[in-house]
Amino acid sequence: MSDSDPAQAGKGAGQPRRLGLIIPWGIAVLLVIVWSGAWLAVSQGAAERIDAGVAALRQQGWQVSWQARRIGGYPFRVEADFDQLRVVDPSGWGVAAPSVRTQASMLALGDIFVGTQSGLTLLRPQGGPVAIAAPLIRASIQHWDQRPPQLAIVINGPVLTPAPGAAPFWLQRATDLQLYSRPGPDDQGAADVVMHGAVVTADSALGKIAGTGPIDLTFNPVLKRVSAFKGAGWRASVLAWAHGGGTIAVNYFSLTSPTLKLASHDGALVVSDDGHLEGAAQATLAKAEGSEEAPIAFNNGQAWLNGQPVTAAPRAF
Repeated sequence: MSDSDPAQAGKGAGQPRRLGLIIPWGIAVLLVIVWSGAWLAVSQGAAERIDAGVAALRQQGWQVSWQARRIGGYPFRVEADFDQLRVVDPSGWGVAAPSVRTQASMLALGDIFVGTQSGLTLLRPQGGPVAIAAPLIRASIQHWDQRPPQLAIVINGPVLTPAPGAAPFWLQRATDLQLYSRPGPDDQGAADVVMHGAVVTADSALGKIAGTGPIDLTFNPVLKRVSAFKGAGWRASVLAWAHGGGTIAVNYFSLTSPTLKLASHDGALVVSDDGHLEGAAQATLAKAEGSEEAPIAFNNGQAWLNGQPVTAAPRAF
């Protein structure tokens, strides 16, 4: 007869099996608690950073307001949603939107994504507001500590409508608009401006050169001395950059419409105190009757193409 008790033997065998089930679940619950605490701390910190950033902007003369703000995104994101957001820089340029959603991953809080499906309004210091209706407006911002930051803005199918009584806006609609920037070496920054299927007003700079459209445009400038781009608002920052030796190297420019194609690969531009571009670029102009070299020049607020004045020079502000 065996000295061991079968009932006690069964209990000893069952205890490890129960521990094998309890321990993983206990670890999972502990991880959820720790992660939830971390998310609460990060989300609260995000709200505090937003408030601190807004306070700093207001001290510089910016106008920043919203009707409601919600912090969410648990468990893997941190989101800040705004209703009736309005941001205006000291020079009067700004945007307003009924609803804006921002989000960042818990594992990459420095990479921020912004989007709205309710359109927005461009606020101008002169001329009045312009409503921008689009199925989707989205942006991403990375490397905030660099100049320029890595930025991407994409607007699909925008339709632009000046408010009643406001001055006309040069762009009426487009298939899409894209704007990118990225930091580079030696105090430089690159940008990409892309516009497809644009319809513009007849008396705008593009309208006078290429007709009302549809127009495709690509502009790839390299900005030099970007560290000097700083100030209270867009106008002040551009002037500080220009006075600090900032220049624009035209890496590539292409303008295509039903009546012509204008392309440039070489040029240098600066911004004058009144905001106009000044400088020159080599270009090739192609029309139905043939192509020719057609230098582009900007001076005294006037744009010249192949030695002939065509329209006012573009302005940075």
